[in-house]
Amino acid sequence: MIMIVISIALIHVLFLLVWVILNKVKAVVSYTNDLKEYTKCSYPLTRNVCTIINLTIVGFCIYLFYIVKDIGKYYKDKMSIPVYIYILYIILIEVLSNIEEVSVITIDIFDSVGSTVNSIVTIYFLYFTRLKDIHKEQKVKLQFNKSNTIIRSTDIL
Repeated sequence: MIMIVISIALIHVLFLLVWVILNKVKAVVSYTNDLKEYTKCSYPLTRNVCTIINLTIVGFCIYLFYIVKDIGKYYKDKMSIPVYIYILYIILIEVLSNIEEVSVITIDIFDSVGSTVNSIVTIYFLYFTRLKDIHKEQKVKLQFNKSNTIIRSTDIL
């Protein structure tokens, strides 16, 4: 698994090195809607190849997630909603980044709100649902212990 991650990172680094060596990445002056100036990177069309690679990886992860959805309850975390939110977030950011007419402020807003929502939902489903399940189990054990407790007359005295 680590080799897959390293190979994906190497592919992106190779693309970046080719762009830098061939001087394909340009800094372009752009303007927001209220005519504030900012510098934007202009990437070559081969950036679309990187986007396709990223979306293919996300699609493969969706496929793997779909395959393992029927694993037993013991191994299954309730992480489907965070995964779906993450997938939507990644696709939305990739699409917005490739549209020229979208302002940098809009992209920044979607990026920060998406990251925040994704983090909150993931933390909720990782920790709070487990804590809620542990609390329910403890409550059931406590009720079971109370119902199985036999009070003898010698215990009262």
